[in-house]
Amino acid sequence: MRFSNKLITFASSNENINSQSELLRLCELKTKEEYLTKSWQTSLYSSFL
Repeated sequence: MRFSNKLITFASSNENINSQSELLRLCELKTKEEYLTKSWQTSLYSSFL
């Protein structure tokens, strides 16, 4: 989870995000986003082989 430190820094500087659950939700969304992006890139790459 290399993005977590940046996310926590961003969250602590953002007054709208003030609960732990909100932070965890953001982490989950970011993880899913990265996973989907990687799988999309992999399938795109595979189609060129």
